[in-house]
Amino acid sequence: RNCSEARVMIFFLAMLPANLCDGKRLSSPFGKGGVAWGMSFFPTSHGAPHVRLFLIALSLFWGVHEGSAQDAEVRGPEPAEYGVGIGISPFAFSVNVSRHFDAQTSLQCVVGGMPESNYPVGLTLDGVDYAVRGELSFVGFFINHRPFASADWFRVSAGFVVGSTRNTVVNPVTSATYSADYTENPQGYFGAGFGYKVTRGFQLGCDLGWLQSAGPAWSIDAPGADGAADFQDVAGAGFFPTVLPNTSVSIGYGF
Repeated sequence: RNCSEARVMIFFLAMLPANLCDGKRLSSPFGKGGVAWGMSFFPTSHGAPHVRLFLIALSLFWGVHEGSAQDAEVRGPEPAEYGVGIGISPFAFSVNVSRHFDAQTSLQCVVGGMPESNYPVGLTLDGVDYAVRGELSFVGFFINHRPFASADWFRVSAGFVVGSTRNTVVNPVTSATYSADYTENPQGYFGAGFGYKVTRGFQLGCDLGWLQSAGPAWSIDAPGADGAADFQDVAGAGFFPTVLPNTSVSIGYGF
């Protein structure tokens, strides 16, 4: 029953009006004017319709998963050697392939990205709402280890990501344009995961963690009418930190 209620709640969130959060800005713990990355996953954030579609699909998938889980309880779980899945995070869509070495340890390869698009939350400094756009592509390799045999739904994950994230910040008043690009590789990842067991059939998973980077490389693309006078303020606002918190939800199949 609890699973069914959670599924209904996910579907309800996905159907909330897309303009519910229009005009609202979020603050970041990393500095003034920044953005709380975890909150950008909220399904009704303006500019994030892909999250809404994913939540609708997830609520429907959950119904199928509940039936499969009930059948598995009757038959007993069968171990899987491989797994494939898709995921979504505040950063990107992704596809993943897993090789399960045993009941507790897996190697996972993830490939993902996002075409250039507006960030769901913007940067505001001195009353000016800057337009922020970004695009990224990456490939990552992770070891997932389940330290407790009696709690195989819990995972510890560590690995690295190779890729690039290119961001553009535009002052709508002066037309000054700046770039903040993450291009240094590799970037380390550490986190914890829930779900995605080493069993055959449909799987659900959720991961919480962070990417450790060297921070973005800032540059001036166009100085604008005031000669890029606000460049230092924009670069020091903390909108693009060195530590990138990440939340992702995945659905997959073990075989």
